[in-house]
This record gives sequence, C-alpha cells and structure tokens, in this order.
Amino acid sequence: MVRYARDDDIPAMKMIWNACFPRDIEYGEFFFRELYSKAVLFEQDGKVTGMLHMLPFTRDDGESVTYIYGVSVLPEHRGNGQSAALIKEVLRTNTICVLIPAEPWLFGFYGNFGFKTVFFRHNFTTPPLNTARKAKKADIPFLRDIYAKSVTPRLERTDRHWEHYLNDVFIFSGGYAVISGERVIEAFGDGMSPTMTNIPYGMATGWKEKSYLGLMYD
Repeated sequence: MVRYARDDDIPAMKMIWNACFPRDIEYGEFFFRELYSKAVLFEQDGKVTGMLHMLPFTRDDGESVTYIYGVSVLPEHRGNGQSAALIKEVLRTNTICVLIPAEPWLFGFYGNFGFKTVFFRHNFTTPPLNTARKAKKADIPFLRDIYAKSVTPRLERTDRHWEHYLNDVFIFSGGYAVISGERVIEAFGDGMSPTMTNIPYGMATGWKEKSYLGLMYD
C-alpha cells in the first residue's frame, strides 16, 4: 500500500535510511533534522518498507518543482515493484519532477517512467588548492550570484539550501567547495575527471530545456 508519511513515521524512515545508506547515517540525521519535508511510503503487512522523499523547489521561471530524493526499499523487500509504485504516485500528482540518479544504471531505470536526462555537468581544471579557500556561510551571496549567471534554467536555492549545500559538500561528501579570487571551484568527492564535459547528471519530467549543474570553474 502506498501512502503519505506522518510525523510518527520518522523512526521507521530513519530505519530504512540506515539500512539502505549505511555510509550516510550521520547525514541521515542531518537530513531528517534540517531538510525533511514530505515523503511517500510503501507499507506492507503493517510495516513501512520503502520511502521516497519529496523536496519542494521553485524553478527560476516561477514553476514549482518536486525534487525526488532518497528513493529506498529495505533489502529484504526489493524486487516486487515498491520503488516503481512510489515513483508513479509522485508523478501522478506532480508535473515537474527532478532527481539525480545515484548510480549510472539508474538513468535507465528512471527513464522507464518518462524521466529524461536534462542536467549535465562540466568539469574544468582547477588551480592548486593552496591558492584557494573553502567557501563559508558569508560567501552565500557570491555563490548565489555565480550560480544565477552560470546555470539556466535552474532550481532556485534559498539561504537554507545553500547552507545545506555547504554542509553536504564539506561534512558528508568528502569533497570541497572553494573560492579562489573571483572564481568558484566545486568538487564532489573522489573520481571526478577535470577534463570531462557534458557528463549526465540529473533527470526530470516536464523540463524541456537542457541545463548544467555541478559546474567546476577554471
């Protein structure tokens, strides 16, 4: 059975998070404390076995956007269509949805539901890190300005979103976001090639234009 989450479902959702994302338990506590908004659940025999989070955003043209996040099903309940049921419920009630597949194979999975790859990432060579510094909360206006000039169409980010971004990159992702002079350099963990461009990054429904996210500035 698919249903929307209640406040008393948070312990069950945390249990699913910890089982499905064991390397991100600390971030899960941060997420439920600072970012949790709305979720769709799959319940089987009275037990919550799957979840999908719906984070509200606004596009730069004023359109409402639902960011699908943390799609997860307990390991022992996978393979019987729970993720598909959750996704279909969200698409039934939301026109513009975006998500970032966690693994390359998920681009094909989400494509089965009408999602198209419309977000891409450009990476460029960065200066040595000893010439740069980590971004901090006071830099949010500068980061917002760079983002507005460089990404279109885009999801609008509030100060709360930017604070989350800085926390996510620095504390939980093992990456960094630094400022060097008038330039911003973003990175998200290991394994990013500084010479690759047009890297598939995110998918959406109801989003016709291509866009660029997760830019790394030279």
